[in-house]
Order: sequence, then structure tokens, then C-alpha cells
Amino acid sequence: MSILRRVVILNDGRKAFLEYLRNLTSISLLLAFALFSALKLDFTRVDASNAHFTILTGALFISWVIAFTANLTLFYEACYFGKPSWIEAKVATIQGQRMPLVKGVVYFMQCAIKEKWVEIIEIMFTFLLAQIALVVVAYQAVKIASDM
Repeated sequence: MSILRRVVILNDGRKAFLEYLRNLTSISLLLAFALFSALKLDFTRVDASNAHFTILTGALFISWVIAFTANLTLFYEACYFGKPSWIEAKVATIQGQRMPLVKGVVYFMQCAIKEKWVEIIEIMFTFLLAQIALVVVAYQAVKIASDM
């Protein structure tokens, strides 16, 4: 099997990858609104007049974290966790040989590195891509919030 056929985001994962990227726009706007409301907060004093902006800012930041996490996990689930047959086979081998936990983990990692090295590199690449997207979204949101 060629290496490019094993890369999920170039084959079965294309739709999930594009949905992930499309959802980043609304997530960046959510963060921009959170940062904009945070700019209205006055941290020099604590009184009830700041309560509505504090609650709004907190709710927006929590919503942003949930949205970003949900978007990323949906992407990973669609691309990588829908194919458990290889994993199930290795777990069955570990259980069948009654390996201790540490030995079973080492065996599984050795098999993964030997047999699924392309997938491991791809998962690391997509994780790095997600972190870069997070930084870009945060930068864009700060820029939007500062321009408001």
C-alpha cells in the first residue's frame, strides 16, 4: 500500500479536515467577542457593577474552550478512531498472551511504530496543525477585538 493512500486526511478524512477548518472561523469570532468583553472589565475594583461583564466574559471563554475542544475531537474521531480493528487485534494478542501491563504497552508501541508509522506521523502532524490553528485563531481574535 502506498504511503499517500495511508494518510487519512488525504483520503477518507478530507471532509472532516475541511469541516474542522470551516468551524475555526466561528470559533475565532467567539474568542474575539470574549476578548472584546474582557476589554470592558475593570480589574482595578471589585463591585457588583462589573458582574454582568465578568459573567459574560467567563461564559464566552468557556464556550470558546468547549467549541475548540469539540471541533478538534470531532475531527480526530472522524479521521482516526473509527478504525479500531488493528487496535482490537493487538489488544486481543496482549490479552491472549496474558502480558503484564507494562509489557503489553511496550509490545503495542513497538507494533504501532513498526506497522503504523505513517499514521503516527500523521497524527502528530495533525496535532501540530491543530496547535498552529489555535494560535492563528487566537491572534485573529485579538486583532478583531482590538479593532472593535
